[in-house]
Amino acid sequence: MPNKLSKKINHERFNRYVKRSSEVGRTDNNGLHRLALSQADKEIRDQLKVWFEQAGLTTTVDDFGNMYGRREGKNPHLKPIVIGSHLDTQPYGGRFDGVLGVLAGLEVVESLNDERIQTERPIIIVNFTNEEGARFPQPMLGSGAITEHFNKSFVYEIQDEKGITFEQALQEIGYVGKEEYRLKEAEYYLELHIEQGPMLERNGKNIGVVGGIQGMDWLEVNVIGEKKSRRTNCDGRPKRCPSEFGAYDLNIV
Repeated sequence: MPNKLSKKINHERFNRYVKRSSEVGRTDNNGLHRLALSQADKEIRDQLKVWFEQAGLTTTVDDFGNMYGRREGKNPHLKPIVIGSHLDTQPYGGRFDGVLGVLAGLEVVESLNDERIQTERPIIIVNFTNEEGARFPQPMLGSGAITEHFNKSFVYEIQDEKGITFEQALQEIGYVGKEEYRLKEAEYYLELHIEQGPMLERNGKNIGVVGGIQGMDWLEVNVIGEKKSRRTNCDGRPKRCPSEFGAYDLNIV
C-alpha cells in the first residue's frame, strides 16, 4: 500500500518560519517593508537558503535572482511540482502576502521529510524576484522573465526611483545566478495565498481557487498645451486652456 501523509503539518515549525520572516523589514504596525533586492530582501534570502539546506534541498539561483530549492523525486526526469511565491513586499505590506506561498511550500517538504515519503516527481520551492513590482516598476518580473514575457535586457535595465538598475541591485546583494538554473518546466504549480478581500469570510469558506488576477499597466502621460493662470487668463473655454482641461479630464478618469 502507498504511504499516507499525516493530514497535519508541524504548526510550531511553520509558525517559527513565519515569525522569523516577520522580523526582517518589520514595521511599527507589525507589517513588512522589504523591497526587492534590498538589504532586507538579502537577509530573508540568506535565511531561506539556510532553511533549504536544513530541509535537504538543493539550492540554485538563476540570472534574475529567482531562488529554487529542489527535493528530488523517485523519477528525477519527470516534470517537477513547483510550489512558491515571493518574499519581497510592498513598501508597507503584510506579513503573509507572498511570504505564505514560499513558507507553506517549505513546510510541505519538511512534513514529507518527517514521514520519510519520497514523491514520484521532484518538488521545487521557488522564491520569485520583484513579484510585487514596488521597487522596480514591473510586477511579476522574476516569473515573467523565466516565462519569456520580458527579455533579459529589459529586466536588467529597469531602474528604481533612485536610478539603480535591476542588474546593479542584484549584484549589490550577491544574487546574480546562472541562466542555466532558470525554471524551464513544471507539471503543476501551486501557490497558497492570502485573500485580499472579504469574499471567503462573507461566504463562510476557508479556502478558494483563484480564477483570475488584477491586471496592471504602467503608463506615462504627457499633457501638451499653453500654460496659463486660471484666474487671469482662462475664460472657461477649452480652446484657451487645452493642457488644463486635458489634465482635468484625466483626473476624472
